[in-house]
Amino acid sequence: MNNNIAIFYPDKTLVHIADKISLKYALDITGSKHRYPFLLVIDWLETIPGYKLSLLDQSKPGIKPVSIDFNTPQTQYRTKFGGGLKQGLAKAIGVTGKPGLAVLDMTAGLGRDAFILASLGCKVTMLEINGALAAILENALERGAQQTSIAETISNLKLVHIDSCEYLQKKTDIASFSVIYIDPMYPQRHKSAKVKKDLALLQRYLANTQQPGVSELLQSACGQSIKRIVLKRPVTAKIVGNPVGCVESKTTRFDIYHG
Repeated sequence: MNNNIAIFYPDKTLVHIADKISLKYALDITGSKHRYPFLLVIDWLETIPGYKLSLLDQSKPGIKPVSIDFNTPQTQYRTKFGGGLKQGLAKAIGVTGKPGLAVLDMTAGLGRDAFILASLGCKVTMLEINGALAAILENALERGAQQTSIAETISNLKLVHIDSCEYLQKKTDIASFSVIYIDPMYPQRHKSAKVKKDLALLQRYLANTQQPGVSELLQSACGQSIKRIVLKRPVTAKIVGNPVGCVESKTTRFDIYHG
């Protein structure tokens, strides 16, 4: 069990959901908010059937908990006006507009880049090692599947809760993927206002959890028979390994490698 976080449900009618999540993702359940620095909070939804999971940082009472919603105005704006096939992410991945490009996302995180790729027609398998984050992602996918405007995009996404390096070692059909995508969590920038609050909360939570490093992820990916591997980095970050190309934006760099 992860001693850093536990499931908390304010409504007793949610106990069966808490039990299911606890069993699947090996997370404690707590009746006291004060025993754990972070909480995975379950709440009933008001607009559609089901529930929502949120990550709450108890050390920052003024910060709203983080949840994942693929149908927010911000996400829909990025989907419609974010540049489509011309945006850096799409160029780096090699999206051409032909549907069905199989992408393996080794570091799902909040699932934002995976959702954009799925909206462009890619079939994205998301890997997430952290149980609480995987639970939040799964919940977002379940909710998104009920919403007509994004259901088709959600159908292009698949989530697997596993260590991505272990997945590459055990999976026998890695060659079915055309691209491996790696977006490791950027290091914390304590004095920067540019880090969004949800990402900052996620960084604080993941700081004391087991996460594979950039070099380990890249080495594992490059050991596969995949023609295209994409590593997302801050534009000022040191280059890792020997990329064969890159796509840059003002703040982000997508380094491209061959397996």
